[in-house]
Amino acid sequence: MKFLKATGVSALLLALAGGVFTGVFKYMQNAQSPRQVVKTDGAKVVVEELSFFNDMDKYYGKIYKPVDTSGTHPVLIFCHGIGATADWGETYCRTAASRGFYAYAFDFRGGSPDSRSSGKTTDMSVETEKEDLLFILKRIRREPFIDRSQVFVMGHSQGGLVAALAAKEARRQIAGLVLLAPAFNIPDFSRELYPKTGKIPETTDLFGTAAGKRYFTDVRNLDPYKWLARFQQPVLLIHGDQDQTVPLSYVERAFECYGMAELEILEGAGHSFDGYADEVRERLAAWLDRRI
Repeated sequence: MKFLKATGVSALLLALAGGVFTGVFKYMQNAQSPRQVVKTDGAKVVVEELSFFNDMDKYYGKIYKPVDTSGTHPVLIFCHGIGATADWGETYCRTAASRGFYAYAFDFRGGSPDSRSSGKTTDMSVETEKEDLLFILKRIRREPFIDRSQVFVMGHSQGGLVAALAAKEARRQIAGLVLLAPAFNIPDFSRELYPKTGKIPETTDLFGTAAGKRYFTDVRNLDPYKWLARFQQPVLLIHGDQDQTVPLSYVERAFECYGMAELEILEGAGHSFDGYADEVRERLAAWLDRRI
């Protein structure tokens, strides 16, 4: 009898603790920092931190809003490249918000040594980042201020490849893609770097980021072009003709695969578009304006 009473008390305590944990968890999931109001292209933009949780994994992010938040709005989700963070997409997110969009940029789990999300860089791969994006896509679409028919995804470099791969699986949830120097060459690069799987070391330094074995094994048999034609929504490809990281030919091939694509080639621009941010923003703004 004592055992049964103790079990009942323990169950009650666990239930109460679970309720407290759930409350704290939901608060953390939706907690936002105080607003920052900045001006972009003459328009006010509100910036807030907004992190999501999946089990115990944290996805750190920032949401950029137009000052007029009445009704529902289209949204642009930004995906950074390897070794970068959500901050890399700030200028493009502000541009989107200045056009009446919401924009959300997040750190991939283990996406860089400076990531504010959970995870280690040695556990990160194109596949894990695709799953991260699919989770963020699902979570953002639940927000009441979002027009679920107008969800767009933008990615740079590896983030561009990840966005393209996620769009193959969630093509009914994504209204369009903006791909900046998308790294469709990652599978070829990985196979050339390590022709034999057994020769892949525990860690490899990739642009200052320690990548693990999974990074290379996950793309071993990946054909990044295989399903692109199935995505029948608008796609904007922007690439620099001086990109030494992703050869232009890889992006030209993607352009041929997509059914509704535009390819903008910036003369003199490199992989990170240093010195060409204004031109990229102009093209992004014009493309977004046509989507509303």
